[in-house]
Amino acid sequence: MTQSFDFGGLEATPGSYLAAARQIENDPSLDAKQINVAVVSTYTAAVIRPYLVVESARRDLAVVPTFGPYGQLEQQLLDPDSVIYASNPDVIVIATRIEDMAEDLSGRLATLSSSEVDEILGELDQRFGNLLESARKHSAGHILVFNFSPPRLTSMGLAGPMSEHPASSVVERANSIIAKACKNISSATVFEYGRVVLETGLDSWTDARLEHLGRIPFSFQAQMNLGKALSRYLSAIFFTPHKCLVVDLDNTLWGGVIGEDGLGGIALGEDYPGNVYKEFQRQLVALKDRGVLLAINSKNDEPDVTEVFERHPDMVLGLDDFAATRINWTDKASNIRSIAEELNIGVDALAFFDDNPVEREWIRANAPEVAVIEVPPDPENYAMALQDSEVFDHLVVVAEDLERAGVYQTEKRRTKLRATHASVADFIRDLDVKVTIGAVNDETMPRVVQLISKTNQFNLTGRRHTAAEIEEIVSLNGGIALWTRSTDRFGDNGLVGVAIAIPDSPTEWRIDSFLMSCRVLGRGVESALLSSLAQQVADKDGKQLIGEYVITKKNGMARAFFEGEGFNPRDEEGHYWEHALDGSSLPAPDFVTINTSET
Repeated sequence: MTQSFDFGGLEATPGSYLAAARQIENDPSLDAKQINVAVVSTYTAAVIRPYLVVESARRDLAVVPTFGPYGQLEQQLLDPDSVIYASNPDVIVIATRIEDMAEDLSGRLATLSSSEVDEILGELDQRFGNLLESARKHSAGHILVFNFSPPRLTSMGLAGPMSEHPASSVVERANSIIAKACKNISSATVFEYGRVVLETGLDSWTDARLEHLGRIPFSFQAQMNLGKALSRYLSAIFFTPHKCLVVDLDNTLWGGVIGEDGLGGIALGEDYPGNVYKEFQRQLVALKDRGVLLAINSKNDEPDVTEVFERHPDMVLGLDDFAATRINWTDKASNIRSIAEELNIGVDALAFFDDNPVEREWIRANAPEVAVIEVPPDPENYAMALQDSEVFDHLVVVAEDLERAGVYQTEKRRTKLRATHASVADFIRDLDVKVTIGAVNDETMPRVVQLISKTNQFNLTGRRHTAAEIEEIVSLNGGIALWTRSTDRFGDNGLVGVAIAIPDSPTEWRIDSFLMSCRVLGRGVESALLSSLAQQVADKDGKQLIGEYVITKKNGMARAFFEGEGFNPRDEEGHYWEHALDGSSLPAPDFVTINTSET
């Protein structure tokens, strides 16, 4: 869609956005992922429609919005026949303000005792819990809940911060309640409305005339900013974030050119301009800490670069923070593909950050799958450009994300061990692979959903189930949903596989989803998971296990999986495979130790 519509000519005015939204909604040739978004609110929210449509289209989403009548949260979310559910929403947005949900907390804090504040917050907790439970009961769509911003009008004036109940503290407690409510419901996340208001400015956010005439709490600028922010969240829900940031070095991680300026001549330190580059390095550390892989792609002599990392006292990053390095004079597009191959991820999982516009254009031309971040000319804006790029947006960060960098470091040690063995079989036995397999539950669900959304290559069907859909498969359809973790002599690989089976009849079960992280393939983990799934199906009196293979753009490597596991073809196209569960079927590999988790 972004190639079909000229966003460059779009003016930041209501009229321009309205005309653009009409064009986008009425042009059948525009191709994007269509999603239904239902909004329930305590105020008039429909005014953001053109901004939401246009900004979502910029992100390749064709949004079809439905706005419920304002002030009818319970009527819309508790009634299964409401306008909201009739729209078959992919996303339900619950938009509220603290002024509307708990008026006394914004207007009469000076008169409230601690117990009264606690009581109001308790009621708020119960109300949000009921609303989210009902939304999940009646819809499998993702739920996005606005948190609160501080009210523009304060009840205590300048004395507020020193009062018994500062407004900022009360809002923070209320936002904790919203976050807790979301954590208790599958596929429910917080939309950080309060931050959007803060970034815009409280005074700029509200137009008093619109507020009083139409119960519209947004100025025109606020409507635009809210549309942009909401569309960014929608993109994060439906599109997989990139996995690795590939960075240049000279004039990117430090100022200057190391080969010309030498160790003492580059800009890096606590004073300007060196502190600019140090701030950018800290931003990269923050990315790495939440699971983004880092890689270097630099035209340089390796000894010069190594000296900087080992000897410069102001380097925040070390070479061991990078999962892959290409420090040579090879063209950067070739290096990019080599990095992807080493990390065993798709080229389209990489993002590229380089201060040189020529190199950025080279990557766009020769590795178009890569997300090339537009780097501003002023390095003071590098960190913000990286944050605003949206390429690493996650709505939820799970434990496996935090451990990812370490996982790749231990993978390098496995590679070294592989080189010392004469055969793959000897290598795998020496790894001492252990797997733990358990039923998907609330604790493992976030990682399971994340793995389903991100895994492309070894994914037999490519289905992208939400948490609500998985829960429905198990609770309503009597299906089985399993996860598996893998460890070996070098450490824990984390939760790496998912298998879901559905009974099509009392005796015939179909494998709806089967996927595995590529980094553990070939070590028997996938066979162990299939064996456990078959055993659980047999325990439920299943007699026939049907494997399903749906061809996608990236899962060709999985084509022969069922055949290799002893399944027989059920059709000529290789779409369905079958295996009789006769008591001796699908044994687990003898070199893999399987443990069963009770949680």
